[in-house]
Amino acid sequence: MRRRMLHTVVPGLVSVDVGNLSARGTYLLSNLRFFPPVADRLPFHYCVKLSSDLAAPKEFDFRNAYYSRLDDTWFYERRLARGLAARFEYNETTRTFTFNPAYWRLPLEIGGIWPPPRHLADTIALDLFRAGFDVVRGMAYSLDARVTCCIAPSFNGKTALIGTVVARGGSYIAEETLILDHRTREVYPTGAAHWNYGRKTNRSASEAIAAAGQDAVQVGKQQIDRLIFFANHTSTSGAARLGAADCFLLNAPVFISNTFAKSRIAADNTAVWLADEIGRRASVWAGDHQVLQVANYDFSEILGM
Repeated sequence: MRRRMLHTVVPGLVSVDVGNLSARGTYLLSNLRFFPPVADRLPFHYCVKLSSDLAAPKEFDFRNAYYSRLDDTWFYERRLARGLAARFEYNETTRTFTFNPAYWRLPLEIGGIWPPPRHLADTIALDLFRAGFDVVRGMAYSLDARVTCCIAPSFNGKTALIGTVVARGGSYIAEETLILDHRTREVYPTGAAHWNYGRKTNRSASEAIAAAGQDAVQVGKQQIDRLIFFANHTSTSGAARLGAADCFLLNAPVFISNTFAKSRIAADNTAVWLADEIGRRASVWAGDHQVLQVANYDFSEILGM
């Protein structure tokens, strides 16, 4: 029997088994065909299943709103309308999510209800953070034999910049999400989103990467040569003055707005550790960086450095 292949989310680090399900609509998972599949599970491996036979038990050892935990399994149940509900189970031991089919079809956040792939992405991000990795909004590339990581908010031109780099002969590493290891000063590749709610910039960058071929895509972790924090502005009166620590906290940790992630943190009594660790890592990355104010999406200073 032919062995089932697994999707690569982060080469050498994260894999998922979602079968034939699409996981669009969130970071990390919107293009699961970007990297070659793997036969064996990577160190952080997750499974996703669908089932119509889900129900949260009345018994629980922790509860926060619609989220409850019993032993090593989390439950979520929220009724949306007559005969319609959003439900999932998550087993922390096996790292397996089970969603009901109607909920899986939710494409984006509505009224505080997170789409299922976002729960998976935030769970991956939280687990990586606990293991010593940082998951932040940013992009990375290799150009002129130097690896550059840029940490910046959404809608500040990261995707357009990566498209320009690849068109100039550079190599793609990451486009929207950075996986950083502050202990070794390394960055891991993440996939480029071909579709992002119709944004033309994502499609253009994805097409530029595809046109450049696989040689333009890095599939292994890379040593960071330059770390740049930037924010764009179009105002003639000047830009908001952000320090490196401000930029880091603005863009990381990406999971902190998710109530499920916060419930896991509270239930494990790790909130104090998390707060201290966020501050410590912000200080680490802020100690070796460049902060740039980009005006009107002009990245000539970054590309010319």
